[in-house]
Amino acid sequence: MIDSIFDKIELNNGYQMPRLGTGPDLPEADVGAWNVDQTDEEVHPGAMSFQETLETLIECGYRSFDSGARYGTEEPIGKFFRTCGIPREELFITTKVNNMMQGYDSTLKDFEQSMKNTGLDYIDLYLIHCPVPIKGQYVDTWKAMEEIYRSGRVKAIGVSNFTVQHFYDLADVSDIVPAVNQYEQHPFYIQANLLAYERRHGIIPQSYSPLGQGRFARDPRLQWLADKYGKTIAQIILRWHLQSGFMIVTRSSNRERIRQNADIFDFELSAEDMGYMAALDHGDRTWHIPDRFPGTAAHIHVEEAFRKTVAEEIGNRKLSDDQAESIMEAMKVLLEPADIDGTKDYIIYCFNKAAALYGRNGKIEEQAVGEAGKLAVKFVEDHL
Repeated sequence: MIDSIFDKIELNNGYQMPRLGTGPDLPEADVGAWNVDQTDEEVHPGAMSFQETLETLIECGYRSFDSGARYGTEEPIGKFFRTCGIPREELFITTKVNNMMQGYDSTLKDFEQSMKNTGLDYIDLYLIHCPVPIKGQYVDTWKAMEEIYRSGRVKAIGVSNFTVQHFYDLADVSDIVPAVNQYEQHPFYIQANLLAYERRHGIIPQSYSPLGQGRFARDPRLQWLADKYGKTIAQIILRWHLQSGFMIVTRSSNRERIRQNADIFDFELSAEDMGYMAALDHGDRTWHIPDRFPGTAAHIHVEEAFRKTVAEEIGNRKLSDDQAESIMEAMKVLLEPADIDGTKDYIIYCFNKAAALYGRNGKIEEQAVGEAGKLAVKFVEDHL
């Protein structure tokens, strides 16, 4: 039975990692994992400062902290590790290659920046944040991570948001199997083929958004289990993760919810109840599709370029208010179809068009911005 928050799992290289981890956000970047109703009041009652959050997490027994350069948390977590009084070997930090820094040389550079940010002598786990297939650089990124791993400055290397095909691509050039794959997972979204590959090759899955960004923290389909075990629905789901062999990354800046998330080691779901939860898988994901995702900043920049050029064309052509309104409404319709996390179909088209012209490469974002501008001009012309 998994009966302690201090319980660890052995990675495929023998290194030990806590099963339960946390990815605290800076207050200004906070996206509430419990935001079921999309209201600030629901997410932030009793929200603490980042320092208070870290102190509360340590008090509750958390020892594994998930970070990344784009989160802005490497520096404060590193400082906390150096000053909290707990021996370094009892603490675990994960950080990631910035999506904008993929490629062999860029990854080596990005890692040096992460080391500087944290001020630590080593990183426990270093991940590729996302494959970003449109760039086609994750294999070169992995080669750089191999070099970093062999230097001893990271204890294990892994990936995030990888599919089976991405693993095959790494296996073609590397003998080092990723230790961890961090991706969205919960009872309502399980990728059976991916899990089968990971278990065959000794890759430990780590679940982010284990509550589906909070969508399932009050799901009535699990209320009877919460009543049966005297726990919250969220605690039932988190316990399911542990008993399924997954590690977890939780997130909250609320003191009581941090404690609740850690209070999942004094009960065990029966085999029958685990079987019931296995029947809840409906492919209901809340984050991006890795094969389509070009990186958060990247797709936002391309969409901004498209919108800006459309507005400029309307102004330059001195169109009537009716014409301008018609074009803006048509643009709204064009940009509406999207992944659940907002990655828009037409923006992906701009990336694919750039890739068809220039190939998959590290400058694909600025090339997609250029294509978005050209397409915006044509879009306005077509709607006159």
